[in-house]
Amino acid sequence: MSLNQKYFRKLKLLNETIWEKKVTKNKIDNWLSNFNPDEKNDALYLLTQFIYFNEFCVEKLLESLYRDLFKYNLISKIRLQNHDTLDPLFIDNEFRRLRSRSRFVSLGNPSESSAALMGIMRKVNDLPLGLFISEGDIANIQDDIENFIFIDDLCGSGSQAVTYSEESLPKIREKFPNAKIWYLMLVATKHGKSRISQHSDFDYVDSILELDNSYKCFDINSRVFTHKEKEIDIENIKKFCSSYGIKLMSSIIQKLQPEISEEKLKHSAESCKYGFADGQLLLGFHHNTPDNTLPIIWYNENFVEWHPIFKRSNKVYGI
Repeated sequence: MSLNQKYFRKLKLLNETIWEKKVTKNKIDNWLSNFNPDEKNDALYLLTQFIYFNEFCVEKLLESLYRDLFKYNLISKIRLQNHDTLDPLFIDNEFRRLRSRSRFVSLGNPSESSAALMGIMRKVNDLPLGLFISEGDIANIQDDIENFIFIDDLCGSGSQAVTYSEESLPKIREKFPNAKIWYLMLVATKHGKSRISQHSDFDYVDSILELDNSYKCFDINSRVFTHKEKEIDIENIKKFCSSYGIKLMSSIIQKLQPEISEEKLKHSAESCKYGFADGQLLLGFHHNTPDNTLPIIWYNENFVEWHPIFKRSNKVYGI
């Protein structure tokens, strides 16, 4: 059996069992058309290493996030403040009171991944609609809120959360000086999570899953190539991911910053050719693919002709 046949066989199995039948043979062929002939087998191998969190996985992660990171945290606080009580009725009543004074907030605008998670989280945890708000709703809240819980699917570099903390948390602190502000994620890189903990003003930062550097595609300890066949050329993969990544990311940067100098464009594209903030990840979710993943996987803009395999929801850049 050739490598090509072997990889297509594995991809067929992944598509039927985990990938929710989103990756048909025709879609793979279209994606492979992006590459040169000597790159196709290496590209197929890379695709076999893609980590996909399907709808079931996302639902279970959100159940765990609510239960393990939020509910149990509050229950621990209730018991600590009440002589380590084990009275289930008292604990349940106090938890419901604290929960009613909590709001789950999507990070970013309504089209972002964080907002997409809210409906799923409410459904799987059977939570009241009134507990869920958008970022823009905070200024209009009249109730005495004790907890603001920001939810995100992935923390890669941590830069978005740190920037948000600097720009928006002071406004929340001013209006709700006694409230605790949480940042909870389904998946986080160890580096990004640490950065948020050290350089933001969130009171609680945690995630269900934590990824070390072995999840970075080209890290010296990368698990992506642990069981590769001898025919797979890591340097070739790194080379075409770099060249295509620069091309794809340059198009987005130019659209975002039409006046950018050629030198700065070159530097910026180089820094994110393997994904935003050099993410080097190979993962995606049922609802979207993060930009920390290799651009050759998700690029779905109109600036360059490219066929994505796990597309990222198209954004309107430059507006």
